Amino acid sequence: IGIQFAWGIILATGIACLPDSPRYFIKRGKTDEARKALLKVRGVHPTKPDAEHLRAMVDFELAEIIANEEFERELTPAGGWLAGWTNCFKGSLWQSNSNLRKTILGTSLQMMQQWTGVNFIFYYSTPFLQSTGAISNTFLISL
Repeated sequence: IGIQFAWGIILATGIACLPDSPRYFIKRGKTDEARKALLKVRGVHPTKPDAEHLRAMVDFELAEIIANEEFERELTPAGGWLAGWTNCFKGSLWQSNSNLRKTILGTSLQMMQQWTGVNFIFYYSTPFLQSTGAISNTFLISL
């Protein structure tokens, strides 16, 4: 268990060094900060003359992020997080593009996957088959 903490510390340190997402800044209305973050993520220098074409590509990508955010904002119902969650259950089962139908389909697929017993196969098949004597080399079966 002690070694698992080491990987968690490495991951947390790496995440702390990452810049905030350009999408996060766009959602907060900070377009200049989003551009700076995108320049940093893409490794483009903000002032060098020979990187002008790369800055143009970053600006194009930023315009796409802004357009996508505006499109998502149009589709998302106003009213906060509760309205967003209740939107998952709107519509009818008989309409193919209904959010209720999509929600039921997604949860049903997950539920049916659990019913198949696939988790038993993934987690316990090697010790189970070894205890029954069906396999002798547990390394090969665990691959």
